[in-house]
Amino acid sequence: MRRFVLPALLFACAAVLAAQAAVRHDAPAGMVWIPGREFTMGSHGPRSHPDEQPAHRVRLNGFWMDATDVTNAQFRSFVEATGYVTTAERAPSRDDVAAQLPPGVEVTPEMLVPGSLVFHRPTADAPGRWEWTPGASWRHPEPRCGRRGGVSKFTPHPTRLGHANTLAIDAVNPTGFVW
Repeated sequence: MRRFVLPALLFACAAVLAAQAAVRHDAPAGMVWIPGREFTMGSHGPRSHPDEQPAHRVRLNGFWMDATDVTNAQFRSFVEATGYVTTAERAPSRDDVAAQLPPGVEVTPEMLVPGSLVFHRPTADAPGRWEWTPGASWRHPEPRCGRRGGVSKFTPHPTRLGHANTLAIDAVNPTGFVW
């Protein structure tokens, strides 16, 4: 019985601290507190990529996060306020494209145009897949929009922000608040 008392006490204390963190009074509007914790990052499984190895323990500090996804309308406000151009709207460099290709695959001019990966849902004939789509960006989030379509009917949809775009938002808005 004694060996269960200390773990139960520690669990109770952790639950109280987590509840206090979740109801912080200094919470920025529209944001929630994500408490820090330790987790295993990476993999050592047979299907893991070399850059995912080795699996290792990582401690992440707590941070504030928006309670909802950034919508296209919110991201448009940010772009209009700052003039920011996303990575999907800029032509990639030859080196950036080459770094993503298997050895021996040549970079062609068609690869050096602005665009983004777009997920194609699985069908009866083919599994789901990501495909490079020239012209795809937050302004044209669906492949069927292409250059003709727009974002108006997709305004409430979440925007997928790459790492470089997220860093740009943080540089303009170092508080971490998202537009």
